[in-house]
Amino acid sequence: MKLSRRDLGLLGILVFFSFWNYLVYFHGMRFFLVPSASMEPTLKPGDKVITFRIKEIKRGDLVVFLNPRDKKEILVKRVIKE
Repeated sequence: MKLSRRDLGLLGILVFFSFWNYLVYFHGMRFFLVPSASMEPTLKPGDKVITFRIKEIKRGDLVVFLNPRDKKEILVKRVIKE
């Protein structure tokens, strides 16, 4: 069976979105903009960050979380203690 060029394009799109959904739903992939200069020079305000949900956080990892005092604010910080 020979696939047409159109069918190959549709198959490629299907594979791409299947992989995308796998990353988003099973690995918790999310996108954020760095809100402030608190992480300079590593991250600058407006930098785009892709995050994945992980089970174990180690010293030196960057974490993104909601501010406990203001649930509308997102914070990006580095883990310094284990």
